[in-house]
Order: sequence, then structure tokens, then C-alpha cells
Amino acid sequence: MQTAHFFGRLRNCYKLAFRYNLRALTYVSEGRKYRKKDTRDLWDMRIEGACQELNYNAWHMRDALTRSGVYLDRKVLANLAVTEPRTFRAVTAIAAKKSMDCTEDGGLGLRPCGPRIDVDQKI
Repeated sequence: MQTAHFFGRLRNCYKLAFRYNLRALTYVSEGRKYRKKDTRDLWDMRIEGACQELNYNAWHMRDALTRSGVYLDRKVLANLAVTEPRTFRAVTAIAAKKSMDCTEDGGLGLRPCGPRIDVDQKI
């Protein structure tokens, strides 16, 4: 029974237990949306913070990585930003290289930005 952890009449009386359980499940459903949004916001803040340290715009990063063929989502990028900063710096360098390429080559055509790492191969 889903009301086994409730206290008193809310656990024992069927009518009250059903009503309170329905209310609890409604809160859980709403909380799930808020928790997902909070997690997305946390990932975005971690990515933006790491990109600011590297002098790069986080909003251009995902587009540039997609154009480069590097398909990493927010969760993975935030994880790299926190746990492996050198790897995140290399990924940011790849995105910055693609951002600075002209639009005819599939880049974004932005001014020089990002970490000063030479990316040798054409991406």
C-alpha cells in the first residue's frame, strides 16, 4: 500500500488515505518537473562558469560542438567542467576553433575567443 509510511488516520482510513495519497502523488509529479529544471539550470551554470574562466561564450559552445561533430549533452559537459577541467579546456578549444572558422566552412564566423590552444587538424 502506498500510504504505509503515513501516520494515523491518513494511513488507516481508506477514504482519507486515498485522498491524501492522490494529493501526495500530485506533489511528486510537480516536483519532478521542478527537479529536472533545477538540474538543467545547475548544469548550465557549471558550463557557463567554466567557459567564463576560458574566455568563451557558453551559448556558442553547443552549436560549435555540434557543427564539429562532437555530440555532448549538458550533463556530460557539466561533468567534464567540474571533474576534468583539462579535458573541458580541450573541448572548448575545439568549439572555439569551429567558432572562429568562416561561415563558408561551416563555422560561426566569430572573433577570436576561447583558450589559446592550437588545434592542428581541420574539424
